[in-house]
Amino acid sequence: MRYPVLICREGNVYEAAVVDLPECVGTGQTIADALERVGKAIENYFAKVDETDGTIPQPPTLAKVMHDPEIAHKVDDGAMLATVTFEHEHGRVHLPQVVFDKSLLAAIDTAAERQHITREKWLEAAVLEKLNRGV
Repeated sequence: MRYPVLICREGNVYEAAVVDLPECVGTGQTIADALERVGKAIENYFAKVDETDGTIPQPPTLAKVMHDPEIAHKVDDGAMLATVTFEHEHGRVHLPQVVFDKSLLAAIDTAAERQHITREKWLEAAVLEKLNRGV
């Protein structure tokens, strides 16, 4: 299952919150830290659901989430949307997929092609460059 996560920056801290699971929030000095912690929060949430024989909620689609006016406003103000994949049967949380505007993704792909590298490698290099600058 893929759970939409809203990632916001508050000062020097990133907060990742699962959109429809308000109990599942993670914070950290980096986006990766916040996502790792929100993954742990999801694991803990589902462990509690298993203990109580509760029902595991189905995540909303990204399309539905992106049409929520409150979330759209936060994204307009600089927040990001990602999805965290949670494989309940294995108890693992995978690295997120980040959702980009189509024109931004096209620009990223063009830049990656110019450097003869994959989109993932280009994004990794861009993130590392920004982190090294302390931004």
